[in-house]
Amino acid sequence: MDGTRKYLKSASIRHIQIPQYETLTLKEMLGFLQQHRQVLQYLPIAKEVVKLPKQFVANVIYTVVGDPFADWVKERVEARNAKIVQVQNLAIDMDPDVYAAFANSTAISSKLLLIFFIFDIITIFLVHAASKGVGADLCKVGSKRRRTRQEILDHREEERLKQEGMEGKLAQIDALTQRC
Repeated sequence: MDGTRKYLKSASIRHIQIPQYETLTLKEMLGFLQQHRQVLQYLPIAKEVVKLPKQFVANVIYTVVGDPFADWVKERVEARNAKIVQVQNLAIDMDPDVYAAFANSTAISSKLLLIFFIFDIITIFLVHAASKGVGADLCKVGSKRRRTRQEILDHREEERLKQEGMEGKLAQIDALTQRC
């Protein structure tokens, strides 16, 4: 390479999720770059790269290299998870046919996901429509929960008793001032 640097527009950056695993450190990703040296044109000089956030470097690599990097990350994650299962004895005993079906099933049906989504929307609408000012509405500045009729009557009674108490104290003060 001739040492010239290239840049990526922020609109063209592809993002990838990188978990915090020992097998996915910045050093490991820089090792991956030995096979894909074209990425180095988009990164600063080597001694500055180690100062960059790992997520930034991963996004640049994923943007330039693409799916081979995503496959490499997936392999690292699966290897780490398999190691953890083996070391901590987290595997469960089940029929091999059932385990094979379970292992091949990585997602739920999109139809089922749509049903759950519609159910959530309906539930939120019904709960919000039937509520008396509870939940998220109370998080708004200056919002108050509606009081029940009994709470209003109790509050009026407290105010009346407080007023009577103050009138009694004022009467005592008047009596003391008249004696003096």
